[in-house]
Amino acid sequence: MSLPLEHGERQQLACGRNLGFCHRGRSIKAAIRSRVLPCLTLLWLGAFCVATQAGSLNERANAASCSACHGTEGRASQDSTIPALAGLGRAEMLRLMAAFKDGSRPATVMHQIAKGLTEAQLIGLADYFASVPRQP
Repeated sequence: MSLPLEHGERQQLACGRNLGFCHRGRSIKAAIRSRVLPCLTLLWLGAFCVATQAGSLNERANAASCSACHGTEGRASQDSTIPALAGLGRAEMLRLMAAFKDGSRPATVMHQIAKGLTEAQLIGLADYFASVPRQP
């Protein structure tokens, strides 16, 4: 049976082994688990949320360059011959962009635009337009 310790005292066994500092009746490991780890977890989650938000803003900024032809947020006007991108599935968008990039799908300017985009940018655009609801 051990006696309660004052804040900062060391508890030792009869053989002299150190059990660690007492922190308000708890060991240092318990104090770290209860205080430090939750704080580190919150910091990590906050950094993840900021990175995710920055990623989605970057995707939206890249998608804004498509609006000149494909309409705001990829919603082309009803009478347009240019297709709407909003609501287009991710896989379909990537397939079409790959076809523009390799020249297997004819286009006036899309093949040049697709060749100028990296794989990460294409994936970001596909994810963005897949998340935008189609017009009714």
